[in-house]
Amino acid sequence: MEKNAMRILEEIKSSDLIENRVQLLTRLAQLDIEETSDVPSFVDSLTTLWEDFTCLDVSQCLLNKAILPVASKYLALDRPDCSQYFLAFGIKVSQWCAKHLNMSVMSMEESQEEEHSNVFFQLLLDYLRFSASSYTAIGKICFMSDEASAVTVHKFVSEQLN
Repeated sequence: MEKNAMRILEEIKSSDLIENRVQLLTRLAQLDIEETSDVPSFVDSLTTLWEDFTCLDVSQCLLNKAILPVASKYLALDRPDCSQYFLAFGIKVSQWCAKHLNMSVMSMEESQEEEHSNVFFQLLLDYLRFSASSYTAIGKICFMSDEASAVTVHKFVSEQLN
């Protein structure tokens, strides 16, 4: 993996400010990518950056929204050795989006911050595009050669159908 991308990823991990993380992720999404062997650990790091808890304000949605273009860019490499990592990422994102959507629907009567709502629904659309690309990757690359891969595909598809 390009040293610049790994350096930026380390900066993201060490930053405590969400705004800085968003800016760094935006820079990361703009980098030219190279096919290298570190993509699985890179995607694993993106999965770790995605917070499990639903957000209370727009900043968490902005952070998660900034992660998706980076993951999508690397998904486009069509690397069979990375598919399982992208699907694990997709499962985590899907679960988070479902929780956030439920919270959004329940708080419709309350005055939810309009910017937050807009960012979340943009993020949701970005995720649906990522999900569609993931299905394309599954179709192109039959990587279910072992039980762990088959379980990951099953979990991903099941999560999408929920």
